[in-house]
Amino acid sequence: MPMNAALPPFHWPRLGLKAGTVLLISALLIGVCSTLSWYILHRYRELIEQSLRIEGLFLLNYFSHLSQSSLMNQAKDDLERMVQGFLISRDVVYVRLLGPEGELLVAQTKGTLVDPRHAIRSQEQPLYPDLHRVQALIHSSVQTPSVVAFTSLERGSTRVDLGETIYDFALPIRPPLSTASALDGSILGPLPNTHKEILSPLAQDRVLGVIQIGLTDLYLRQAQEPLIWNIVGITLAVIALGLGIAIPMMNRLMAPLRQLIRAAPRIAAGDLTSLPAPTSHDEIGQLTRTLNQMTTALDQRERAIATYLHTITRQVSQLEILNETGMAVTSSLDIDAVLSSVLTLLADKLGYTRMMLALYESEQKTARIAFIAGVTPADAQTALQLSLPVQEGPGVEAELLVHGKPIIVPHIAAIADRFHPAMYDLLERIGIRSFVAVPLAIQNRILGYLGIMEIREQAYTREDLDVLTPIARYIAVAIDNAYAYQSLAALNQGLEQRVRDRTQELEHANERLLELDRLKSAFVSIVSHELRTPMTSIKGLIENMVDGLTGPLADRQSFYLQRVSANIDRLTRMINDLLDLSRIEAGRLELQVAPLSMTEVISEVTESFKEAVQEKSLRLSVDIPDDLPLVYADRDKLVQVLTNLLSNAVKFTDSEGDIRLEVACTDTGHVTISIQDSGRGIPDHEQSMIFHPFYRSGTTSTDRQGAGLGLAITKSLVELHHGTIQVESQVGKGSRFSIMLPLRPSR
Repeated sequence: MPMNAALPPFHWPRLGLKAGTVLLISALLIGVCSTLSWYILHRYRELIEQSLRIEGLFLLNYFSHLSQSSLMNQAKDDLERMVQGFLISRDVVYVRLLGPEGELLVAQTKGTLVDPRHAIRSQEQPLYPDLHRVQALIHSSVQTPSVVAFTSLERGSTRVDLGETIYDFALPIRPPLSTASALDGSILGPLPNTHKEILSPLAQDRVLGVIQIGLTDLYLRQAQEPLIWNIVGITLAVIALGLGIAIPMMNRLMAPLRQLIRAAPRIAAGDLTSLPAPTSHDEIGQLTRTLNQMTTALDQRERAIATYLHTITRQVSQLEILNETGMAVTSSLDIDAVLSSVLTLLADKLGYTRMMLALYESEQKTARIAFIAGVTPADAQTALQLSLPVQEGPGVEAELLVHGKPIIVPHIAAIADRFHPAMYDLLERIGIRSFVAVPLAIQNRILGYLGIMEIREQAYTREDLDVLTPIARYIAVAIDNAYAYQSLAALNQGLEQRVRDRTQELEHANERLLELDRLKSAFVSIVSHELRTPMTSIKGLIENMVDGLTGPLADRQSFYLQRVSANIDRLTRMINDLLDLSRIEAGRLELQVAPLSMTEVISEVTESFKEAVQEKSLRLSVDIPDDLPLVYADRDKLVQVLTNLLSNAVKFTDSEGDIRLEVACTDTGHVTISIQDSGRGIPDHEQSMIFHPFYRSGTTSTDRQGAGLGLAITKSLVELHHGTIQVESQVGKGSRFSIMLPLRPSR
């Protein structure tokens, strides 16, 4: 077999019910018994270890108590006799006593175990653990016994397995009071007060020596072997008893099941006579009786299933036809293609050879045959030219198209008077003897009817009507969708034409508006430039006359000349505003940005309004922080912005009103300038229009109205600085204009 060949998959052997149940019971018994056995042995092992620890601690404490005086008197012979006495114990393997400096005083051992079965030891191989751990106890403050278990020792460069577990116990021996204190927490309980001696603190901390005793678990493990064999025997007995009970019980249960197994293939083959008789009243007997009842009803169910199968087959065929009809009517919005597909489907699936489809025109109260199949071309041509009036009455057309009721006509001749004469003549010419028709209805509207014709009498039943009714619904949906699509297409075409016409009109209007705007801008620019020169000359002549260069003037003449000069200044400002607006709209206005002090700019602007403020007895307050940084802006344009806003505030604030100008710096690197007045305010519906060029409020008196350019120019200049301007106003309480400018110019 090649090395890289795949191994065949492993299959578990199939077990019968009996074998599987017996195997399961056996596994449960073995598992339970094994678990209990392990638990018993584990607990026994814990008891062995606990017993050895108790014995070792007792020997340590006892030896420590006996050897205190001998250690203090350096009576080595007494110590050796004590050690020999301790070695008499079966579990003691070695005893070793160290002096206060770690020197070895007494050491005796039974040797290494050479025959574990007979517990034979060799004195030639002494058994002692390493001295370092015990010597470390001399210089430590530990007063409790040290216990270590080991199963092997290092001898030279090799580690030797001892074949047993040695529990090594070690304890520092201290003067009587220390010893008593150590023993107070031992398993022997506190010693009597008579054994406690009062020593100095130095004597109490002195170590007289260290006692080390080794105990083996060999004899306790040997005592465990009979227990193990007893447990194994009990386990096997329990398993055998369980199997002895389980196997006969399974044989009794399997007997009737085997009868059922033998009878099942015969019943499956159709033999319902050889039925097993119930032999018990348990679940298996109940199963047998149930099986007999099932086989009795099986024949009846088979006959019913055959009937149902025929019905289901017919219904499935109908559903397939409906599904294909639905797909056909939704595949296209062309009514001719849809109806042709449906009639072809009915001919292929249901075998209908002669069919017609009539459409109802409700407004004209007429019906026309739109499609006909299964007739000669001449008869089809005649049918397609028919136009049948539909009127209330007992006629077939009224029954279908007015009342929306399907009809079955087994004999056409029997109801000849209910057909329209032209329709009856057509049916007679084709040779039709029976007729079934269903209306094409949707949402309480009747669009026509679908008719199936046959040259045989009584060719159709209620079943045909049930098949045709849902098909007629699909056809009605298709016709309605086609009508809706045609209407939508016509509407869409009309809307598109109207949109094109309106778009063309808007384009012409927009071109005219652009031309007018261009002419307006040109007019403003030309007129402004042409007016500035004569206005300058007039201004100069008037100033000369006022200064008396043309001779003395009367008071009335001086008054008139001053009024003329003021209006010339006003007209000059208006011309300058028009020029600025024209340059801004044409994009020809460039800013001369430089760092400037807002304090100086605002002082300059407010100083120019000092006389106007005093004339109206207004209170003008300015709030500018001392640490305001420099602002990068066009000085002249910023002065123009503040002048426009402050001029409006002075103009629209009544006498003895308040005007407040505030400057602040934001955390976002902007400076805000707000001018608030206590004037008449701006209505809400005008606040969005006051920044439009030439807009003038209808609520403002004519003596206060200007050209409507100041705020438009102000907004444009602020936006050229990449800033924003906002207005907050309430009628009767005043207005607040806020400007936000960046400290640094935007790149």
